[in-house]
Amino acid sequence: MTFSSTELRQVRDSAYETKFAIAPALAEEIKKWAQANLAPDPNASDSSDGGYKITSLYFDTANFDVFHRRGSFGRSKYRIRRYGESETVFLERKLKNRGLVSKWRTPVALDELERLGETAAEQPWNGDWYQRRIQARRLNPVCQISYQRTAHVEARYHLAGDCAGLGPGLPRCSGGTGRGSRLREIPVRQS
Repeated sequence: MTFSSTELRQVRDSAYETKFAIAPALAEEIKKWAQANLAPDPNASDSSDGGYKITSLYFDTANFDVFHRRGSFGRSKYRIRRYGESETVFLERKLKNRGLVSKWRTPVALDELERLGETAAEQPWNGDWYQRRIQARRLNPVCQISYQRTAHVEARYHLAGDCAGLGPGLPRCSGGTGRGSRLREIPVRQS
């Protein structure tokens, strides 16, 4: 992970991501194996079982071009992600290209999110790049999803305290339960 010198923006190295939908009984077996053989994800500092809550707000066009992966909308998605009850959220752009996933993210205070509705940034802020991108692509919030994630990593990476900066080599096992979504009307001005 690197940081831009002009703004507080993290750029994560590309990684391969594979996701599976599995039966609850198998998920429980995998979870038990991970707890016995791997270390809890350092992001789960408040939980001994490696679990933590994730809430994501996803953006899309009025025609759901991101969801349907139409044209250039098929390669990237924009979301706001919150871990637990933190007062800091992350403005994220996740890009997938030939199976490799890259992520740009910027931490901002929860109370700064209203700035996304400004036509143009009245004062410079860390979310400028994100605000410009969602407005240029005419994206609006369409779906909020919350779930409990359980994640584990290989013990040597946990002890090094460098899980986020390992890039594509990070051996990680994570799973989520209790997924739920709700549509919300959140006004965001378009330019």
